[in-house]
Amino acid sequence: AALMKLLRERRKRRLGCVVALDERSTAPKSSEQFCEWVYRWLEQGGSRCTFIIGGADGLPGEVKAESDVAASQRALVNHFMSLSPLTFTHKIARLLLVEQLYRASEIRKGTPYNK
Repeated sequence: AALMKLLRERRKRRLGCVVALDERSTAPKSSEQFCEWVYRWLEQGGSRCTFIIGGADGLPGEVKAESDVAASQRALVNHFMSLSPLTFTHKIARLLLVEQLYRASEIRKGTPYNK
């Protein structure tokens, strides 16, 4: 309920580009591609990007339903992506996402972290 309220008020809350992690969606083919996506989303969101990770029951139905709607018609989420075709717990998904966000920032800076 709190997530849905937050998403409905997203402009007021300044969430920027909203990306929902969903196992049915496309996963980036590499960390470099993820980096490209993240920085495109940051540009779209005015330097802000909010990621949504489902809980034990997955994403709320209203959010999942938007994955079948054209991006221009979505009210709650801008993009959907998958971390992997594998299933992870919420905590592991958060850990993977944070590590990949850090890796994306290092790729963007050109540091050797990604090697």
